[in-house]
Amino acid sequence: MTTTTSIIYSIPPGALSSEVTLAVYDVTGHLVRTLVNESAAANTASLTWNGTNDKGLPVSSGTYFFQLDWNGKHVNRRVVLLR
Repeated sequence: MTTTTSIIYSIPPGALSSEVTLAVYDVTGHLVRTLVNESAAANTASLTWNGTNDKGLPVSSGTYFFQLDWNGKHVNRRVVLLR
């Protein structure tokens, strides 16, 4: 069984085009996976995280944090992954 979660994120209207990063961290603050790392303008986007790390290996059940960074702004959200 594959575990996935959909992530919808928005860069607010009026934000300048900038480098956008969306990354997943574990509870100790270690980077698990970088999902987005690109130049983007204000928009809303959607993607799916399949519960794997940057090496493509499945991560264990637990609490993870998504961090969205753009133009010096940061938004954090928590997700619980259950396998």
